[in-house]
Parts: sequence; C-alpha cells; structure tokens
Amino acid sequence: PASRALSSLPEPKLVLAMTVLAYNLYCLLALDLPLGFQRLTAQSIFEQLLSTGDDIRIEPDLCTVCLKKKRGLPALFETLQAAEPTRIPWIGNRQLAFFGATRA
Repeated sequence: PASRALSSLPEPKLVLAMTVLAYNLYCLLALDLPLGFQRLTAQSIFEQLLSTGDDIRIEPDLCTVCLKKKRGLPALFETLQAAEPTRIPWIGNRQLAFFGATRA
C-alpha cells in the first residue's frame, strides 16, 4: 500500500513528498472555496482557515474536529457541507466531521 511505500523513502524525500502533497491538497481545497479564497497561497489558506489550535475527539466510528472561530470559517463550513460524508481508511475507517467550537 501507499503507506508502506512512503515509509520506505529516505527522510528528506519523505518530507518533500509530504510537502508537495499538502500543497496540492490546499490548492484543491481552494478550488472549492468561494472566489476570494481561490487566489490565496497554500500558506495563507492554512493560516486563515486551519491553523487554529483545534480540539480533536476520536470515537469508535467518528473523528470530530472542532475548529475555533476565524473569519474564513463560514466559507470552509459551506464547502465542507457540500462534500459527501466519507470514511477515512488511515484513521481507522472513521468518518471525519468538522464543527465550530463554542469559543474563539
């Protein structure tokens, strides 16, 4: 599987592969966000939407991410609501759910 292939890479190559993967995932996320977000860099998307010191709860069938309040959070939730619920194999086949935290 892919996880075995990645773990066999030397560390610098693994870091480069993960960096390229993260960059491309941010670009794909930007395509689904409202127009103003599509022009942001991967770093800006991370800082404005995802870097919030969130709370993560792991339950038997669900992994819940509670995102702290940020200005761009409504746009992120709008995009996430349009996505189909999906079970993620590398987190124990749990469904991933995002919620807004009650505190900033």
